[in-house]
Amino acid sequence: MKYVKLVPVVLASLLTTLILPVTHANAANSAIAEVNYPYVAALARASILADQPAVPTTLKITYQFEAGVPIENQNIIKEGADNFVSHFGNIMNYSSAPLGIIVYSTLAGGLALAKAFDPSDASFQADMVNTFANQPDPAKVPTLDISGFSVGYKRLVILEAPFFQTPNPALGSYLGGPVTASHELAHEVQASINKGKNMRNPVWLCEGGAQVIGAVMSVYQGKDYWAINGRDAWSDRIPANRSVTDLKAMEGETGSLSVSDQRYSEYSTGAALSEYLIAKGGFTNSLLVNQLSFKSGGGMLAFRTAFQTVYGESLDDFYAEAVPYINYVSANWRLTPATSPDALSFISDRLAIYKAAADAIAAADAKAAADRAAADAKAAADAKAAAVKKIVSITCVKGKLIKKVTSIKPLCPSGFKKK
Repeated sequence: MKYVKLVPVVLASLLTTLILPVTHANAANSAIAEVNYPYVAALARASILADQPAVPTTLKITYQFEAGVPIENQNIIKEGADNFVSHFGNIMNYSSAPLGIIVYSTLAGGLALAKAFDPSDASFQADMVNTFANQPDPAKVPTLDISGFSVGYKRLVILEAPFFQTPNPALGSYLGGPVTASHELAHEVQASINKGKNMRNPVWLCEGGAQVIGAVMSVYQGKDYWAINGRDAWSDRIPANRSVTDLKAMEGETGSLSVSDQRYSEYSTGAALSEYLIAKGGFTNSLLVNQLSFKSGGGMLAFRTAFQTVYGESLDDFYAEAVPYINYVSANWRLTPATSPDALSFISDRLAIYKAAADAIAAADAKAAADRAAADAKAAADAKAAAVKKIVSITCVKGKLIKKVTSIKPLCPSGFKKK
């Protein structure tokens, strides 16, 4: 097994107030060999689960369901959200405010619930009016799909889930809801690392990353949904022969594209690109690069600088490296279990590299903190000693009266003379 070269990067001066449990990064700097492409998806998934294991959390969720939301959809969303928070509560719990989840069956009902979430915030009210105006109307176009959006600055996820079974019995029931709910919750993670601000540049990492996280975290009736309809929900929509130009086009918004053209967008091709990024450098670094970009003011220029810092290569070089993998996924979109000895060896070796880098970072941080504490203590002791050395005493007399004055600059009292 060939190990990738690790490039140490010191970021402590930039990350002193950030949420992520890292203060600088070591990123893998070698491309993943084509022979290992079949294992990249499993590696990305393993990296997310290794970085975010299920642990107890104090994060609370408040649910509001409009009358008419099927109980099946309510259960799907609750189960998925509870599972999601059990993994990401440590990041999402940056505020004491609970996470709000609103689920509606009609546009009017959804807007009413959203506006009631914070009736005192006029800008939020206007935002909800504008956003709901662009949502599909389930009364006019019945769909089995669950759709939604997140409002990071309010710690709020809003989902449309009017049907578990449409008026057309031939369409049956829909079990893709866990992926949609987890996708929107992933946006809350992206917002939480920047305390409520979701960075959308590049859009491929914002939406594509949420696609990957959503697929990994989706569950239904206690079963892992990753291999059922999780990843397949986007991997089968990637066109063949993607190019670096196509990847660059996803840095900005593509919301004006028609629904049929979304197969070319950040939700599919961008998801494969995000999957490769997570597999290449570990899940934490895929969040860290966005944090650094946010700290530098956001936008693509800031992101490119942050990417170079975290991964040790330019974003354009990464695009050129990742294109072959994206085209591989286009031709081999269906997930296959990565359970062969070669697959397990590749995944475990790569995870070990991430852990070794993280352990080295933690050790270096601990040593740096200890060194700073020792230096501060020495400086304080030296300053105290210097101050003591400057203190002098003089004797002052006035007739038969004698006074001793001790100070940095001692002076005799009025009427006294220095002896």
